[in-house]
Amino acid sequence: MENFLLSLICGVIGAVLGSFSVAQVWRLRAKQLQEERESGKKVDSNEWKKLHSLVSVKTKNDRSHCLNCNYQLKWFDLIPIISWLSLGGKCRKCRSKIGSLEFLSEILMFALFAIIFLIFNPISNGTILVLPAIRLFILLISLVPL
Repeated sequence: MENFLLSLICGVIGAVLGSFSVAQVWRLRAKQLQEERESGKKVDSNEWKKLHSLVSVKTKNDRSHCLNCNYQLKWFDLIPIISWLSLGGKCRKCRSKIGSLEFLSEILMFALFAIIFLIFNPISNGTILVLPAIRLFILLISLVPL
């Protein structure tokens, strides 16, 4: 039972990291489009229209929002997997479709983290000592400005 609960916790951590990583990919793509536009390269106008709101926000005020209507997501809209399923993969406000990439990354990372925990079981083989180092690494990465 203990292993199941711990693998579930690891799965939730994986889902959160999956959600975060997709959000960062969107932000990086928006910055890439902005740089291409500024250098005179032609960019897809539909993609720029969808993503331009991601580059105009200061990092400290950067909150997840709908790319269609700019509705700032509430904390309960950010719960990985559950919020996507409860909203039917659509924005709470404008009901526009949220891509399946976000949902798939959350599911896959949940499964990956849970399975890795079950396979390597850090509690029984002593590698639990590595977890504080992993937490420190994640903390340091989160402090690096984009």
